[in-house]
Amino acid sequence: MFNDDMLKKIWNNKLLHFCNDFNTMQDLKEAISTPKSYEDINGVLKFKDHISNAVNTRNGIRVTTDQPTKYKRVVFLVGGCNAFGVGADDKHTISSFLQRKLNEYATDEEFIVYNYGYFVGREFFENLINVINSLPIKENDIIFL
Repeated sequence: MFNDDMLKKIWNNKLLHFCNDFNTMQDLKEAISTPKSYEDINGVLKFKDHISNAVNTRNGIRVTTDQPTKYKRVVFLVGGCNAFGVGADDKHTISSFLQRKLNEYATDEEFIVYNYGYFVGREFFENLINVINSLPIKENDIIFL
């Protein structure tokens, strides 16, 4: 995707890491790279578990920061690379911002946000339908597309 010279130019000009918590060029590289993935038995694209300083995936999806341990309702953020947070560390994805705002302004609702963002490719729309059909949705949960 990006060669080392391009990454150095991005890093030196601070084009992508001005609002992120990147400590190294490797963090930036991870934030703009596609995580390793696989298809589960239902044909749903899942990310392999990955731990790093910038981009983490667990249980097939991107990690959302600041999630509560106790919750009543779920918000599923489903979409492409913007939903996933390409170019952002975990703390600066849409799902993490939304989680912090819900923690602050909707405390009585006790929401937890899950990031089901994926990289857009030719199989994206087929995968999107598979993802939506696989979500463990309960009454009063919310899906953002």
